[in-house]
Amino acid sequence: MIRLRSDFAVLLITSALWLGGCGGAGSSSGSSTPPAASATAIILAASPNPAAEGATVALTATISSGGGIPTGSITFLDGSTILGTATIATGGTATYALTSFAAGTSHTLTASYAGTSSFAASTSSPVVLTIASAPPPSSINAHASFTFNTPNQVISGFGAAEAFYLNYLDQHPNKSAIYKALFDPSTGLGLTYLRIQNLYRGSSASGFDVDTPLVVNAANAAHGTPLTLLMSSWSPPASLKSNSSTSGCISSGGVCTGTPGTLALANGSYDYAGFANYWLNSLSAYAAQGVVPAYISIQNEPDFTATYDGCRFNPTEATYNGTNYASYASAFDAVYQKLQTISAPPKMVGPETLSSSTSFLNIAAQIKPSQISAYAHHLYNVSYNSSNPDANIAPLTTLNQAYPTAAKFETEYYAAPGFNTAWNIHNALTYANDNAYIYWQATWPSTLSNGQAVDQQGLIYVDSPFSLSSWAFTSGWSYNDAYYALKHFSYYVRPGYVRYNAAVDNTDERVSVYRSADAKTTVIVALNVSSTATDGLLLSLSNIGYASSVVYRSSFSSPIATGERWANLGSYNSSGIVLPPLSVVTIVLTN
Repeated sequence: MIRLRSDFAVLLITSALWLGGCGGAGSSSGSSTPPAASATAIILAASPNPAAEGATVALTATISSGGGIPTGSITFLDGSTILGTATIATGGTATYALTSFAAGTSHTLTASYAGTSSFAASTSSPVVLTIASAPPPSSINAHASFTFNTPNQVISGFGAAEAFYLNYLDQHPNKSAIYKALFDPSTGLGLTYLRIQNLYRGSSASGFDVDTPLVVNAANAAHGTPLTLLMSSWSPPASLKSNSSTSGCISSGGVCTGTPGTLALANGSYDYAGFANYWLNSLSAYAAQGVVPAYISIQNEPDFTATYDGCRFNPTEATYNGTNYASYASAFDAVYQKLQTISAPPKMVGPETLSSSTSFLNIAAQIKPSQISAYAHHLYNVSYNSSNPDANIAPLTTLNQAYPTAAKFETEYYAAPGFNTAWNIHNALTYANDNAYIYWQATWPSTLSNGQAVDQQGLIYVDSPFSLSSWAFTSGWSYNDAYYALKHFSYYVRPGYVRYNAAVDNTDERVSVYRSADAKTTVIVALNVSSTATDGLLLSLSNIGYASSVVYRSSFSSPIATGERWANLGSYNSSGIVLPPLSVVTIVLTN
């Protein structure tokens, strides 16, 4: 689902030529010797030091020189490991913030300047940073236990969409860092699914969609192996629509003023054959550009009349609110039959309804089970900014009861505040038994407040690459809370892990547990959904053998700029763990 979209910006290509060094024109009488580079000195400070576990530590490097203020960047290191770089500001300072150090550790930090033709390289004196050990809870009021007798679903992965604003990503000057933050399995989220939009409109097989292939290739490179692609259609071409428009309805001021669009008629019947050919031609056109989806969804949210691109379908051909719509099941069947004429056709998922309740059940019941590979749903039956994700428990439970052994994907949702993303993922995995969870957008240029997107439409906020002077962030992008909420699942719960049953005796907590196929790694994710209570959680681990452990925690009740996000708390303390209000912890036990 999409609330807003703007026309894609026209790419402006600018170039700048940097002239450096001394190299003026040489004289006919001989060459001159360039002046020596001015010496530089760096003073490094870490604050606070010592730091509490999970605290944000600010590293500040101040560089000086008799030849003026050096330009360029400072690299911060922990021993020989590069932590990151920061640009030298006008006053000669460069700052870098981090929260990733483990509790109970110490680190020898330095700041290094590579130098230029005018300023010599230098390295600061080392600063030893100490991170305090994570304190055990003052009291235990929550106990979690786990059973591994009966497996639930196999997790196939986590992902996000890049369906709109694609050129904001593929034309971004810092796109490499953004791709790594999303898809790199070591330094990012490690997403394995990418949902893309079918933008084919009957044009030539080359050039109709220049952005999607760029995004797919870069995402694959960042991940290291090809991602699983899910292609969804928001609308077929206008020629196949009853309202002669790709829009879900003709609208004015965001309000529908005309009849919602469904499939067009051909010889008095809905043009299912034309719709099937559209999909066949789409896949051929994308394959010519190297984009081959593993899954397709024939229509995004067929139960919703959109003022943007959309197309309405009913479970069967029927009248709804005075309007007759084409049948989703008939369209699904037509596409399925057509795609069997090609080698290695993609798997089909559906119905990708706006909600996971009645409309999903009504449409899904009409699809032939032999044709569908996974039942896909969204979670918008609860308002997208709902403060109560548990309102989804009943429809998710009903969904799983209807399809207990089938594969199930949650393929689109976003929620504000960002902490609710973790809550929604927990509910989708534990009540619907979803195998995959795909967030709405990977990146999105939302309105900002307190350093992140108000609406959380993207895992990452991204500034426009076509308007660098108006960037909100120096790098042109920043993490949203939804990013960290998803990371508590996606980083360690890998494809092939199996979810087992977990129980907890405090209503503030939500706990789930996952185990690798070889049973050597167990991942526990716990949430404190209370906005006021700090709880002490003790895990019953008598039936889990492990040789090492690590705990990561995010506390979403504090602002993203200064609060705790994905903080390494060190190993699990057998005395328990502190769960602040609106927090998530991931505990990894390895044997």
